[in-house]
Amino acid sequence: MAGHDRLAVIVGPAGTGKATMLRAAVTDLHSGHRPVIGLAPTARAAHVLHEETGVFADTVAKLVHEWSKPGGPDASWQFGPGLIVIIDEAGMLSTPDLHRLTRLADSQDWRLTLVGDHRQLHAVRRGGLFAEVCATVRTIELETVHRFSQPWAGRRIIAASCRRHVGVGGLRIRGRIIPARSPIISIVLQPTGSTGSLPVPPSR
Repeated sequence: MAGHDRLAVIVGPAGTGKATMLRAAVTDLHSGHRPVIGLAPTARAAHVLHEETGVFADTVAKLVHEWSKPGGPDASWQFGPGLIVIIDEAGMLSTPDLHRLTRLADSQDWRLTLVGDHRQLHAVRRGGLFAEVCATVRTIELETVHRFSQPWAGRRIIAASCRRHVGVGGLRIRGRIIPARSPIISIVLQPTGSTGSLPVPPSR
């Protein structure tokens, strides 16, 4: 992330340490006096990014709006060449928003760092561009899940996130996924190392 490539792509499922990695990267960039901001598809995600890394963060829509004003962006949104823009939850960005952002970054000589998981929740609007980017450019893959106390759990979660049956099947065998009789999905968050399970609706 501290390099000089115009685009960096970091992919990792939940629990692989993306927040920890970003916090260390932001600290290093600040210590080197390199300008950096954070963006996210939603205000909530932007707030979490700020809380976890300390970087100034807002939504992609806000940045695009500011730079679309006839008179130019407000003073607080004026950035020079060399700015490093971290986009968290990039998989949730719509194709039009990601397209506008990349065109803006290219015109202003900014560096984009896309962070997320194209296998997770997608954009509400027309999306899929982040997945195409991941398939066509060099990516940095975070593959070790640190969120679970048992090593097998991390491996199964990675497999499930990749849509591999062995991952879901392994979680079900160990009692972590229980087919529910109701179509309503209920999720109960349990502390790390607990034996909590996730009820899911039966397949039709």
